[in-house]
Order: sequence, then C-alpha cells, then structure tokens
Amino acid sequence: MNRQWTKVFYLLFPFLYLFQGAVVLHYAVDIPFMDEWEALRPAGLPAGFSWSWLIAQHNEHRIFLTKLQTWLLYWVDGWDLRWHQGMNYLLFALIPIALIKVKARVLPKLSLHEYLAVLVFVLSPLLHQNHMWGFQSQFHFALLFILLSSLLIFSESQSLSKLALGSFCILLSMFSFSNGLVAGVGLLGGYSLYKLSEFWQRRSRQSLVQWGIVVVPCIAGLVMWFHGFHRDPNFAWTYPNHWIFWRFFLNLISLGFGANSENVGVASAFALFAFFPLVWAVTNFRKIRNSKAQWLIFSLQVAIIGSLATIALGRAASLMGSKASRYAEFAVTLVPLSYLAWRGILENKSALLVQRFSTVFFVVIAFSFMDDWNILRPYRSHEPPMRRGVACVQDYFEGRNAQGFCPDLYPLPLAERLDRAKELGLSFTRSQKTN
Repeated sequence: MNRQWTKVFYLLFPFLYLFQGAVVLHYAVDIPFMDEWEALRPAGLPAGFSWSWLIAQHNEHRIFLTKLQTWLLYWVDGWDLRWHQGMNYLLFALIPIALIKVKARVLPKLSLHEYLAVLVFVLSPLLHQNHMWGFQSQFHFALLFILLSSLLIFSESQSLSKLALGSFCILLSMFSFSNGLVAGVGLLGGYSLYKLSEFWQRRSRQSLVQWGIVVVPCIAGLVMWFHGFHRDPNFAWTYPNHWIFWRFFLNLISLGFGANSENVGVASAFALFAFFPLVWAVTNFRKIRNSKAQWLIFSLQVAIIGSLATIALGRAASLMGSKASRYAEFAVTLVPLSYLAWRGILENKSALLVQRFSTVFFVVIAFSFMDDWNILRPYRSHEPPMRRGVACVQDYFEGRNAQGFCPDLYPLPLAERLDRAKELGLSFTRSQKTN
C-alpha cells in the first residue's frame, strides 16, 4: 500500500469510531432485551449482590463481568440500558487499542497508519448487534482480556508480575464468556509449547517456574469453571465428524473477512488464508522458536480460530446462522492478526513483494466489506422493535396486557419480571404508568 494515502486513516479511524458511537447512542432504547431479562430472575438483581449469581452458568457460559457490570449500573442509576450500551461501546474501544499494542510487539517497524488501514475493518457495522445490546459486553470482555494476556505472558522480560497478571487476565476472559475459556486454553497451549521448547534448549528451571505461574492458576480456574457445569438442553452440539460443523465453521471465519453470505468456496479461501501462517509456523519451527513475538501472534490466531470452532460446536445445529452479527467480533480480529502474521512471513522478502501483498490484501478485504459501511442502516433497524417493546410494557402496566407478553423483547410472558423491575425501581419503569 502507498504509505502516503494510508495516512488518512489517522483521521478516518477515530472519526468512524466516534460517529458510530453517536449512532449507537442515538438509537439506544432503555428497555431490557432477550437475555437481559434473566437478570430479573429471583436469584438475580432481586436477591441483591450475590457471588453465586455472578458465577452461575448462563446457557453454556459464565458471564461474571457482564453480571457485575449490570449490578453496578443498577446500583448507580437503576440500570439504564442506554448507559449500558454506551459503556459497552467505550469498552469496545480498548480492543483496537490492544490490537495496536500487538502490532507494536510483533512488527514494530510497520507504520501505524498502514496498520490502521487494516485495523479499520474491526470498526465495521458488521458488529452492530454487540454494540446495540448491552448484554453483549461479554464478547468485549472475553476478547479484550485474551489480547491483554497474550501481551503479558509473551512479554520480553517474562517478569513474574507480568506473568501473574497475564494469568489473571486469562481467568477473567474464561469467566466472561465460553469463547474466552477456549481462547484462553489455546493461548495456554501456545505458551506451554514455547516454554517447553525453551526448557528443552536451556534446561532452565526458570522456564518451568514461569510456566507454572501462568498455567497453574488457570488450571485451578478451569476446575472451578467446570464445577457444576451442565449442557444447555436448548442447544445440541455438532461435532467435527459432521459436515454441518465444517460448513458453519468455515463461514464463521469468512464472516470475519466481510463475507455476509454463506458460500463454502469463498469461506474455504479465507480459511486457507488464515490457516497458512500456522502451517508455516509449524514447518519453520526452528526459525521462530526463540521469538516471543512470533509465538504471540501464532498463539493468538490459534486462540481466535479455536473460539470460532467452539461457536460452530454449539450453534451449527441451531436456527442461528453462521453470519449472525454477534459472531463477527471474534472473527473480524483475524483480519489484523492474519495481516501481521503474513507480514512477518514476508519480512525478509523484497520491498516490492511486500507492497504488492499489502495492496492486494487491502483491496480484497475492502471489496469483501463493501456492503457493510452503511452505518445507519443496521443500527436504525434495532429501534422499531424496541419501541414496540416499550409500548407493550406500558400496556402491561396499564392493565391491557395481563401476561406481559412482548415478543419483540422476550419469547415468554414477562409479567413476573416486570413486577420485579417495578419493585426494584429499574430505570425503564420510572416513566411507566401503573393502572
């Protein structure tokens, strides 16, 4: 890519983030949506601050941080869902910042504006569902802490404090979302191989101590995570011995590269592009085994790809398609991560080859995302059903909807939860008139 024109991304990147944030706040509606109503079960907000609720299983997940966020917002202002969405979007800003830190570690010579030209796709409105639904902060937390932990455990200094903090970040990711659990295991696998290689070369006890500081607390966390775990009967698991798993999985990967329609051929091409650096790393193990930066980028790729495989495992047989907006957040990180991995492979090649690769990469990805830059369209579509939901809730409080059945907000009657919301003084009930 031409370095002069990519400088425009110094301005374009923050503009897109801020403009999209303004759109999110404009269309935000203060009413719980789908899983957010689960916070009004008797063991949730009505029971007060409860450790058992914070770590309790939700579907196949532990969403400790999202529940803690919900409780804090309730304590501050009665859980105004508009503030939840705004806070969620601010949290999301830390993800591209963390990815910039990854670039600085892996390819410090790569200019920031050139990298922003690739990273800008992380701001695609393709992720609109996670921005318009406060409950989806679980995705942000899980991904953010995986990125932070990779930077810490593969730090150059390998200081005990950074390793301990990195291990803690993996635990936070695990207890944010099930994808964080699998991504964390993938990251631990990469770190374990790195330390095993280091120990094999040096026979250093320090390598084993450093490994233990990172891995042992996470093993304890895994035991805690699986204690009392039960599979959600609403979702059948689809294993890799079924073609439907691979079709879903490949299309998840291509979703991250902007492919909105299911096409196994296109999906396979993007998957091969994402997988090739991992194959290269295995075949060139002796060259990269002492490079913490290389271990960092390849371990992150394994973590993200593993998390997408987990989604395919749990959702390939469900009615939710592989192109659901919520899944794009983890998948889209493959764009900057794959770019960094490929640039690392080409680092010692001719400048002309590197420039041609960068140009082709940007053009292909930009073309794939071409239909995803109408920022208003996806966010505008969220508002009408939420407004209908607000009117439906008003009907309940005014006695015209006895069961509180509001299909735009939840598939089951909400009468009991609406009564609890009123008792708790939740933000959305304050403007509701009671008959």
